[in-house]
Amino acid sequence: MIISFINNTSKHTLSVLLVLFFFHSACMSQKDVGRVTEIRMDIHYPVLPIDEDSIRNLYDTVWIQYCDSEILYFLPAYRIEEVDGEVKSFSRDSNYFFFHRDSAYGYFIKHLDSSAIPLKAKVDSILRIRGFHNEYTTRGLKYIETIRYAEKRFTEKYVYDGTNPNAYDSVFYSYDGSFNKLPYSFSLGLDSIRGAKMYKAQVIFKEKFHKNYNKVLPRVEYLFQYSGTDNSDPTTFNKVRDWLRKNGVDL
Repeated sequence: MIISFINNTSKHTLSVLLVLFFFHSACMSQKDVGRVTEIRMDIHYPVLPIDEDSIRNLYDTVWIQYCDSEILYFLPAYRIEEVDGEVKSFSRDSNYFFFHRDSAYGYFIKHLDSSAIPLKAKVDSILRIRGFHNEYTTRGLKYIETIRYAEKRFTEKYVYDGTNPNAYDSVFYSYDGSFNKLPYSFSLGLDSIRGAKMYKAQVIFKEKFHKNYNKVLPRVEYLFQYSGTDNSDPTTFNKVRDWLRKNGVDL
């Protein structure tokens, strides 16, 4: 009877372990193919090439995907082929940057093939230099007015409150309470105070003489704006995770 009880118990334990194993595997697989939350950030910035007289308006887009504590940036990258100084081809590509929320370091990936290696890099440096990320504040600004469209949707206007003759003239911060559930933020501090998320920042330079260029520069505007998308497809997110694991990164 004792032997029979032990055997029956072992079979029961084995069954439980198998169930737990397959349940755990299913959870892991479900995470690998789960949904992502996606943010699209659009950037508009003017540049004045050294050898040209006119302003060029450039446009970029950064895509950001979130899954639990993991974050993936799709960073704009460009391939330009020149022959004897003449541009023959121009194409847009993406580099990737993967990191965990609240982590100081992440992994920069130039492209997903066997010749590339993951490069460990500081999160704040990559997001600032390549991800167009700024923590917007009202320091150095003088408040002018609030243009209100609804209770939780409004724009605040500020002007530069300093002495630098080459500084910007005015700044517009736009907020929308319907963005509160989105995981991205331009300013955690201002979002918390306003009870709505800043989703757009506009920086205006009026027409003025610029000493560095020794000429009058036209009015220009820098625009940073983000929104949520309907895309929840995790295909690329999972490809990046798998690529990192194959290259020895412990996720």
